[in-house]
Amino acid sequence: MHERGLMAATVAALHEAALREAALREAVLREAVSGASKPTPVASPLARVVLGVGPGVNRAAAEAAWAVAASGTAVARARVDWVRVDDVLVCLDCQREFTGGRLSVCPSCGADALVVGPAAEVTVLEWEAGRPAAEDEAST
Repeated sequence: MHERGLMAATVAALHEAALREAALREAVLREAVSGASKPTPVASPLARVVLGVGPGVNRAAAEAAWAVAASGTAVARARVDWVRVDDVLVCLDCQREFTGGRLSVCPSCGADALVVGPAAEVTVLEWEAGRPAAEDEAST
């Protein structure tokens, strides 16, 4: 493999590791909020999880990272819905705050904007407690 290909593969591997770490932090955080002391199977699994994926994140990589992070936790068999999450920007001319991508221009005046609230790479937006749909179907 030539040097440029090796560098690209290394960068991709590092980014996937960062995505796994972000997904794991979210899974652990949400389980801690729900009362579990560590990311292990808990009595009340989640039926559905809505995950936000930030701009510039490869969704397939985020899905793979989430699957690894969620393994063995209350979210492991939940239905996962993915939505895009935008950055928060402020216009450099009129100071209007809005959401968009890193290169978005102000919708009011068309001027350049600055990202003041970058979107997380992977974040849990909401969840529903209960048995996953696959378990419900199997028990009927």
